[in-house]
Amino acid sequence: MFKVGDIVQHKVTGKLGTVVGYGCRVLDRTYCLTLKVKPLKGFYFRSPIEDTISKWRFVPLGSPQLFDRGSLKHKLVA
Repeated sequence: MFKVGDIVQHKVTGKLGTVVGYGCRVLDRTYCLTLKVKPLKGFYFRSPIEDTISKWRFVPLGSPQLFDRGSLKHKLVA
């Protein structure tokens, strides 16, 4: 399970963001837990994105993925 503030990457799109909350969605008459993610600067989406938890993966702070487009402190959306 992810914590608020964790950095995650979408498994399908590869987009990075910071976890800001949780939600739920009904898929095939079943409640699915969703993750609400605020994008990092320099990526294609600006508004928070929400998708099922299974579509996200945790990115450790020392991961090279965070530094591909500049330093982490410049990528976080204020």
